[in-house]
Amino acid sequence: HQDPCGSATRTMNVAPKTQPMRGITRALLSAAGRRTSLDTATLPKALIDIEGTPLIAHVLRQLHAGGILHIVLVVSNHAAAIVAEVERLRLSLPGLHIEIVDISATFSEI
Repeated sequence: HQDPCGSATRTMNVAPKTQPMRGITRALLSAAGRRTSLDTATLPKALIDIEGTPLIAHVLRQLHAGGILHIVLVVSNHAAAIVAEVERLRLSLPGLHIEIVDISATFSEI
């Protein structure tokens, strides 16, 4: 059928209002990529210090505070350093599961 503006619309089935909406509990976070001017030879963007805390720590804490319980973290350059920081931080974020996907071998072939 058509809406009042004349554009075609279609009806979609939605869950009945009696079922509670489930919040988003999973996130995909990329800490991978080619070096840029923000990276240094020893420090990737994800570990840049912002007010005494690495950038990735700020992001993970905000995701956790927002109800995220499972994060898939993609890493490449400086993967070991990023993983070490994430492991250290995870101890202070109860209930958070972080899955690491290291694409550094694949990424270096491009």
